Amino acid sequence: MSMSQAVKQRSMSWYALAYAGTGIAQKGFGFLLAMWLARTLTKDEYAQFGLLFALQSGLTAFAMAGIVEVVISFLGTHRDAPARARLYRAANTVFLGLSGLLAVGAVAVYLLYLRGAGIGMWPFVCVLAGALLAAQFLVQASLVRLEERHGAAIVFAFWAPVAGFVGAACAFALRPAVDSYFFGFAAASLLTMLAARLRGAGYFSASRDAAEIAPVRKSIGPYIGVAVLGWASGYGNVWVVEGLFTPALVAEFAFAYTLASILQLAANAMNQVWSPRFFKIVGTLPPHEIESQNMKFYRLQGLVLGLVSVAFLVVLPHLQRLFGGNLSEYHVTGGLAWLFAGYAVTIPWWHAQNYFLFKGEGARLMRIVLATTATGMLAWFGVMVALGPAGIYLGFFLLMALRSAGIWFVARRLWSIGLPWQGPAIACALIAVPALAAL
Repeated sequence: MSMSQAVKQRSMSWYALAYAGTGIAQKGFGFLLAMWLARTLTKDEYAQFGLLFALQSGLTAFAMAGIVEVVISFLGTHRDAPARARLYRAANTVFLGLSGLLAVGAVAVYLLYLRGAGIGMWPFVCVLAGALLAAQFLVQASLVRLEERHGAAIVFAFWAPVAGFVGAACAFALRPAVDSYFFGFAAASLLTMLAARLRGAGYFSASRDAAEIAPVRKSIGPYIGVAVLGWASGYGNVWVVEGLFTPALVAEFAFAYTLASILQLAANAMNQVWSPRFFKIVGTLPPHEIESQNMKFYRLQGLVLGLVSVAFLVVLPHLQRLFGGNLSEYHVTGGLAWLFAGYAVTIPWWHAQNYFLFKGEGARLMRIVLATTATGMLAWFGVMVALGPAGIYLGFFLLMALRSAGIWFVARRLWSIGLPWQGPAIACALIAVPALAAL
């Protein structure tokens, strides 16, 4: 390895640690906020919070659906800086148009269904505004990351959402109610966005050239379907749980799923460093060398996810006793272990997905997601009906395992990729220790 390669490798390692550290810190702040809300609100109130939070996460995912993935698929034909700048402008234009359509659709859904479900107009408006701003931050973080401007990416991916959390915490402290949280988050996010625009951070310029916009606009369709299914198989399932079980179980699942997302964030933080590196080496190194580097990374990822899970499962009961209040009513250690394990077995999915994105196989990826997610959600629903509350968590693990297996088998057939089994095995073995000890 040359000196320059060694320096680049060390730099990538430091940024991986920075992404992982800030990701965990961000989710840690959200975790403390969730603990505070669960401590203060009744279970019925926290169930309503969980439903609104699930709605906000869905709107965020739909607003940015396919934007980054399509940009990545076009990088091969936009290699120089001016071409990439045009691509980013086109992506921003499509994002703004998609956000506008989403806002109109969301209002229609509110008037037709959500208003009758007891959700007020004011919290809905705050949820919608916060979701669109959060989506913009995530898009900007991804665009600057593709340029390997990792410092700027951390600002958008970490400091911006933390500012939203701080605003939510301040609003909730002044008035402990569900709608206060969403108002504070939206207000702080808006101020942060204005500051970022004034400082010229990110790539906010939009394109007026129809020829630039059309390729991006025409390519996002499959990813919108992926986003819908991804949400339905994640936070969106809170609404399914609400239809099957009591508000108390809705509150527990929403609480556990919020806590479990710290593992997804840690994994995403590591993937955000590795993916740009993968996209650069996939066309230049021999396949066996690419897979060798993939396996090393995913072993490390499995170890990190396992250690984070163990620390969380060990510390959580102590934090519940420390915080007190209504937290004593939440018994989620066993369910949380299944959720963590579900994220751990997703490692082969992330491995295979990079190949689909690089090859521009969004339509094929969408078909795989449709088939595996539909199968997994049917399994999840069946397990919930058969096993009751325990099926909420076991079903999630089955869903993630089925999705991961499905995409990996197809990618294996197309590109002869390896199976990164060691990462999930390491993570699940570690997770099993505190989970079994808690029985």
